[in-house]
Amino acid sequence: AEFRLLPLPETVLGLGIPFPSAEDALAFVVAAREARDAGSALQPRCLEYLDASAFAIARDHARATLGGAWAEGARAYVYTEQEGFAGEDPPLDDWLALAERHRALADDIQVFEGETSLATARAMRHAVPATLNERAARHRATGGRKVSTDWAVPYRRLAEALAMADAEARAHGVELAAVFGHAGNGHPHTHFVARDPDELARIEAALDATVDRVLAMGGTVAAEHGIGKLKRRWLARQLSPTQLAVMRAVK
Repeated sequence: AEFRLLPLPETVLGLGIPFPSAEDALAFVVAAREARDAGSALQPRCLEYLDASAFAIARDHARATLGGAWAEGARAYVYTEQEGFAGEDPPLDDWLALAERHRALADDIQVFEGETSLATARAMRHAVPATLNERAARHRATGGRKVSTDWAVPYRRLAEALAMADAEARAHGVELAAVFGHAGNGHPHTHFVARDPDELARIEAALDATVDRVLAMGGTVAAEHGIGKLKRRWLARQLSPTQLAVMRAVK
């Protein structure tokens, strides 16, 4: 393994961009990722996505901490950051132009600069999983719990994959998951709340069908977290017996 040091950025520009639809937000993510890969001035170090359910939580957190209504018409949200170095001006105008081309709610775009401001933006994002965990915990006494996954697909297919996952949830009669996470890598977290054992079984059946279709898209059952209890039964669908044997041997 070879390691090299990366320079510490002198500045970080954060942008919180609300959109009127998930389709607009996810198309923006693809455009931003492709601009980065093409070597343009836009060089996001993260592209975080919140769907309507997740953004409602983040917006409530912002209202409680910052005060006032904000982006009430938004159905999706993207948060991105770009590093800056000596002699460089952050390409704010380029970011705003890209956002507006994808129908962003321009008047509600937030710009975060400086550590205090960036900490506020990140706290709003991290309020989402914290709140969802609290909601799920209320149903433990009745046999419920949270059911969350971290599958991933090639990032250009994320909008297609999320629409498919919603269709599977509807087909199994369960409430749609709240979705948030690393859209720039095609990697969402889908977070269901099961209120009782029957609903838990239907959620797991919906996820079972979703995972098969994720793999058919060239995806993975786990992008950044361990396999754990839920995903253990899916691993053999992705890896061959030889690959699993090698992993066991290494362990």
